[in-house]
Amino acid sequence: MLSCSNSKMKNERISTPYPDSKEQSKWDSENTIDSLWTILKNKKGCLTGGNYVDNGEFGSEGCVMTTTAEWKIFFEKPKNELTNFLVNKLAERDTTKVHNCPLFMSTEGELAVYALQNIHKKNWFDFKEFERFKIMIAEPKTPPNSNRETFAGYLNDSVLTNKKELLKLKNVWIE
Repeated sequence: MLSCSNSKMKNERISTPYPDSKEQSKWDSENTIDSLWTILKNKKGCLTGGNYVDNGEFGSEGCVMTTTAEWKIFFEKPKNELTNFLVNKLAERDTTKVHNCPLFMSTEGELAVYALQNIHKKNWFDFKEFERFKIMIAEPKTPPNSNRETFAGYLNDSVLTNKKELLKLKNVWIE
């Protein structure tokens, strides 16, 4: 298990081959969603707990998805194109280099969910199909919750790895 307090991970800004803003703008527009996604999933960073929507706002101080130029460029792409692209990444189980503090490195599917949450300003567990997970989190447990009894744990263990749940998740984002 990793934590940003005990690691040297930092949210690094993009370095492009173009220092000029006109050339930078051209670089931004020429990068496809797929090529940006490849950069994003392979770049070290931390979600710092900012991977959820709270009171209509996504992100937190230091969250890689809201503090780096690559993610900004990615989220400026057309919403429907991003949604379709990300929905098709939900089943991907490869580990990314994005850390979900204080848990583990995010899977590609998990990272796609968090990106969808930012785009649509709605958490996966706020859809009626998944509200039971909010109830599970709210129930007091003795001993206290493990790191698998979290929204990230349930997302990975009960939704993204279950074909029926995964199909439900895909459908809520594209409806």
